[in-house]
Amino acid sequence: MVQQAGLPAPQMHMDLPLGDDRVDTRWIYDVLCAAYAGNYWSDELRATYRLAIGDGKLWMKALIGADGIVHEGTVPFDELRPTVTDEFDLKGAPLVFHFMRDAKGRVTGFTLNGFHERGILFSRSEYTE
Repeated sequence: MVQQAGLPAPQMHMDLPLGDDRVDTRWIYDVLCAAYAGNYWSDELRATYRLAIGDGKLWMKALIGADGIVHEGTVPFDELRPTVTDEFDLKGAPLVFHFMRDAKGRVTGFTLNGFHERGILFSRSEYTE
């Protein structure tokens, strides 16, 4: 800033937050993860993967066979951790979920890579909890 002759120097002032007045951004993550929550069906595996929000994170909640039975122990029902945009890995298993979106930006499904398989397609189905 340049001070003109005979005029007071311009003052700059900025209020800084006092103490720990940070904005709580956890709700942003909840909203972003909500786009991925739902049921996803695989014709190849004849199974539904149920993903849900819990504790502000995205979780693998159930693997449901075509028979309607929840199959525990096949994959861990654990946290899905974001790696890059629209991609998560499953804690406790070598599985990577790469989500796909339609032209309007809605999540429509994912491809699953892991173990010895690549590109297993899952399509989103209706989900209400």
